Amino acid sequence: MTRHAERRGHALIGTTIFLVLAMLLWAAVYQQTTGHLRVEKACRVHAERHVSFQRAMAWALTLLETGEPPKDGYRCRMIVEGNVYEVTFWQEPHEQYWVEVKLKDPLFTKHELAPPTFGG
Repeated sequence: MTRHAERRGHALIGTTIFLVLAMLLWAAVYQQTTGHLRVEKACRVHAERHVSFQRAMAWALTLLETGEPPKDGYRCRMIVEGNVYEVTFWQEPHEQYWVEVKLKDPLFTKHELAPPTFGG
């Protein structure tokens, strides 16, 4: 009876240690998985903004093909896929233009909306 009494509780301690180790492993895997998901989401948001920016720039260049802006340093705003962009057109010597597109706050209304064409 003495031998049996000495061995009591070993299974409970072993099970407790196993459960604690299993929970630690689960926590580490969960933390790493959520980290990967955050990085993936950030990459996707960046790619979506980049595509929207490219479309705004393409729209600005297409607008420039319709004619010359009303003045040098002309600024307007464009709304592309829910994002608001400020577009600036500068004329350089030899009939060259520079186009700058900047992402703005959705409430940005400082400049007028871009016209459908620059031609009269």
